[in-house]
Amino acid sequence: MSSYLNNQNMQPNTLEEEIDLKDIFATLGRYKTSIAAIAVATTLLAAIFTYFSTSIYQADLTLQIQQPTVSSKSAEGDFMAAALEAQGQNIDNEIPILQSYFIAQKALEKIQVGTRYYTTKHFKTVELYKDTPFVVNADAIVERLIGYKFGLHPVDANHFELVIEPTLSMKISNVFRALGGSVSIEKQLIYFKGTYTYGSLISSPLFKITVNKIGDMDNSNYGFSITPNEYMFPLIQESLKVSVASDKSSVLQLSYEDNVPERAQTILNAIADAYKEQTIEVKNSGAKKTLTFIDQQLKGINDALQNSATNLENYKSAHIVIDPKEKGVLASQKIAELQTQRDEIDMQVSVMENLLNYINSNKDTTGIDVGSMSTISAPILSLIEKIQAADAQHTALVNDYTDKHPSVVKITDQISKLRSNLKATIESSLRGIRQRKATLDNIISQNNAALEAIPAQEKQLSQLSNSFTVNQKVYEYLLQKRAETAIVESSTVSSVRVIDQALVGDIPIKPKSLLVILVGLILGFIIGVAQAFIRNYLSNTIQTISDLEKNWLHSLW
Repeated sequence: MSSYLNNQNMQPNTLEEEIDLKDIFATLGRYKTSIAAIAVATTLLAAIFTYFSTSIYQADLTLQIQQPTVSSKSAEGDFMAAALEAQGQNIDNEIPILQSYFIAQKALEKIQVGTRYYTTKHFKTVELYKDTPFVVNADAIVERLIGYKFGLHPVDANHFELVIEPTLSMKISNVFRALGGSVSIEKQLIYFKGTYTYGSLISSPLFKITVNKIGDMDNSNYGFSITPNEYMFPLIQESLKVSVASDKSSVLQLSYEDNVPERAQTILNAIADAYKEQTIEVKNSGAKKTLTFIDQQLKGINDALQNSATNLENYKSAHIVIDPKEKGVLASQKIAELQTQRDEIDMQVSVMENLLNYINSNKDTTGIDVGSMSTISAPILSLIEKIQAADAQHTALVNDYTDKHPSVVKITDQISKLRSNLKATIESSLRGIRQRKATLDNIISQNNAALEAIPAQEKQLSQLSNSFTVNQKVYEYLLQKRAETAIVESSTVSSVRVIDQALVGDIPIKPKSLLVILVGLILGFIIGVAQAFIRNYLSNTIQTISDLEKNWLHSLW
């Protein structure tokens, strides 16, 4: 007997492992039915979960923000070119603008997605969108009922039953609140029931709505909820995602998640359209100010032109004059041309001085008078447009974020740098323009001296002709600029280009049905195997020869 025991003790570890492995498979074999049953049950539960879970779809849209460019040939000096190239449009700033309350409200003005419709099919609540058989127009609704689900049950072809009843979770929450003390009026449960006619106004202290029938009511259970546009922003913000396609890219990728794919497309396209329109509005505001300024200048120049024409005609009628000598004619024409150039320079100086004073005394640049922007250099115009665009971005951001938010701080620093560059650029340009003006004044003085030799009568005629010619040239110049500005205003296009309209796939992004079912199957096997070993461990019956040998050896010890 002792030799047998010694032999048993001297069995290699591999034999013990073989015995343990056999025990494992034996245990799995004994409980294979329960393991399979648990695996099937968990797989079935996973399938039921995916069936009743709300399917979420994702719509994707791609747009490009075209960068403003200015030719280096139009830059006035190295400093101005450097100032212009030092700043570029920051695409990262466009992301919070697209996600801002301002853009969301602009988008919601074009679409109506706050009222949602439901029905029950195959024990599952399904949301209807464009194929709803009825529509609801809400004239008024209390805040407590915003997003609250109304029940609608057709009675016959002309009547329906409207029901408001709290959900089970609301009832349970109300019970716990009641146990803790009295429940306020705002948190009391709402119960409502009544039968009404389609198309009639339903008026109550809580709401005023009208239900219009537009199709066949095939089901017996329908529902709807009402959310006004001003309450839709949180829903849009949590579902909208905006990202840059890649580093140093001007392409933005927008995505929107919704349980109704068509609605996701509609909302995403509306957001892109609202963003494009906002960029056009910023550009058009400058063109409108330009037209207003030019119209004011035209009125004054037109009065001066009419006055000089009348004076010239009256002088010719009252005097018999001879044609000025050739030298006087040339001098008069030259003076008229030089005077026109001098007046243009005066306009530039006046506009830029006013602009510089305005920038020094005002932080907000939305009121900058850009009336004569077409008369000055492209670099200055570009810097002004960048400041106004940055100010528009800042205005949109501060509606949603505090001054310490990184995006707000970033755009504020950008505006400060742009304003500094603009001041330096204008001051440099003013110095050059004033030097040109001084040179023109010297040339005009020299030509005026040439007229001193002309007889008085001819000289006066020449001066009147000169005044008329100058006013006429300035008037024609302003008319040309007004026409150019009007063309710019009518042909303004957005710097935003939609590359791909909102597209949505046929397969929901969540839940992942196959993955959930596979996880349920694997989890079922794990639970089944675990329960098999637990049951085997707790069992005290002899089921195999191995159990008999173990019990015999245990009795010998």
